[in-house]
Amino acid sequence: MASASTTRANKELVRRFANEFVNESNYDTAREFLDVDIIDSTPLGETTGREAVVETTKELRTAFPDFVVTPEETVAEKDTVVVRMTQRGTHEGVFMGHEASGNAFEIEAMAFLRLEDGKIAERRVRPDVLGMLRQLGITTLPIA
Repeated sequence: MASASTTRANKELVRRFANEFVNESNYDTAREFLDVDIIDSTPLGETTGREAVVETTKELRTAFPDFVVTPEETVAEKDTVVVRMTQRGTHEGVFMGHEASGNAFEIEAMAFLRLEDGKIAERRVRPDVLGMLRQLGITTLPIA
């Protein structure tokens, strides 16, 4: 059973991960936040391993150079942290096979993160992809 201090520490680690790794693009922090064998699941697919997460995050940043997440609500129990967040960005590079539109998006997303030994071992991100595509002006099905 996780103690209250462990739960607080898990929430703080996830908050720092969102700010430092995702928002500030500080990929050197990957070793601090991510388990070497992390399983990462997003609408773009599932990847395994810390370096794969760094690479897919860099690809997202290429498509949306100003991509940011804003945690709105965080709930933690045992080894799991759930975050309801707002995601924002401007489409300035190829995304899901679609050239840059220059359009901005703002959507709600949920992320479920499981921690082991003070690192994120599993992350499942579920954004409002349909809302995002609509705001980007993408009307054809994206390439998987």
